[in-house]
Amino acid sequence: MEQNLLNNTLTDTEVLARVLAGETGLYEIIIRRHNPLLYKIGRSYGLQHEDVQDVMQDTYITGYEKLHQFQGKAQLSTWLTRIMINKCIYKMKRRVENIPLSTAGENFEEHTAATLAGKFPLQTELKRIMELSLEKLPEPYRMVFLLRETENFSVAQTAEALNISEINVKVRLNRAKAMLRQNLEQWYTRTDIYEFNLKYCNQVVNAVLNKITN
Repeated sequence: MEQNLLNNTLTDTEVLARVLAGETGLYEIIIRRHNPLLYKIGRSYGLQHEDVQDVMQDTYITGYEKLHQFQGKAQLSTWLTRIMINKCIYKMKRRVENIPLSTAGENFEEHTAATLAGKFPLQTELKRIMELSLEKLPEPYRMVFLLRETENFSVAQTAEALNISEINVKVRLNRAKAMLRQNLEQWYTRTDIYEFNLKYCNQVVNAVLNKITN
């Protein structure tokens, strides 16, 4: 069932038109298609696995509630990416605001590192090394690398999603690769970074559909 939905030949635009026409269940196709992308974005912001799932669910629910605002000028992946990024930033700001005062000063960095430490649902040490290497990049470079190199976003799509110029996309990607070269470039593949397997995909699908159909 899940594989059939994932391989559905309907375009995103066709799926959205039918969802807006009342076939709410078809929104599952959108969720399954874009889960890997949104998961990688959430992990790239340093959020824990469970937090990423929560933000993904919020993103899909917000997307569903605002489907009538999507005019198709950008690709759906770009539109969902911008929603996801905004929710990740909000989540991180709330996290910083909730750090107890007792962790200030010398304890702040240690507390933040512990809070942001992810639970990697991965199966090999190599994948862990790749993730840790990518997480060392400053966020602006990390996000450009993620969208361009692992998600095949075009320069224009990436610029739109991150609200920066196309020139900045190119500059940041080159700098990101330079910073990663010694400890990552010889290992990474497009499909290995931040794996999001079927079990977690199902959890997000079920949570979103339960919300939008009730």
